[in-house]
Amino acid sequence: MSRLRRFNRSVLDKVNGNDGDDSGILMHPLDEEEQEEYVSDLELRNNSSNNQAVQILSVAFVVCCGVFLSLLMKVRKLDGDTMTYKRLLLFSINSTICSLITLRYDIIKDFKVSRSISVRITTRRIDAVNCILLLLISWEVSEKVDKYSLGVLLHVPLMLFGVSQVSKRWMDQLDNEISSLRGLKYKYKNV
Repeated sequence: MSRLRRFNRSVLDKVNGNDGDDSGILMHPLDEEEQEEYVSDLELRNNSSNNQAVQILSVAFVVCCGVFLSLLMKVRKLDGDTMTYKRLLLFSINSTICSLITLRYDIIKDFKVSRSISVRITTRRIDAVNCILLLLISWEVSEKVDKYSLGVLLHVPLMLFGVSQVSKRWMDQLDNEISSLRGLKYKYKNV
């Protein structure tokens, strides 16, 4: 705590309209070191909560992949065209894996197919492939799946894609806001 706040607490409380009760938030100027400490603490808590959210979502995505794999193995028990169900379940597994990859990683990678051909894989391209898979799933489900519960289950990858995109966007925006906080520090030195 700075010396200014220790010695002049009563004066600053009267200026802020707070007469000694602790109900309000006191608006005291902070040293540059205190500002940096608060921003660093906020950044650390943000990184910790982001990592925890990504871990929880990753477990949910892996569980969904496991459910789709187990259904893929038991597809013979379902009534209807087994090849269509197998294709839809494989598309669902691939879509969930694409969503998991884009949630956890920012990818820019070049792969050489041959000497003259190279392919650049980015998170954007993985999202594009995922959107194509989701469109194929939705199209085939609306055309060929008669059971309502199975249709809802096969739309889970679409929901997971939405969750991954929204959470990734929120994490990026919060990181940008914290980095812009560093530029908003004011210069204040205690005497």
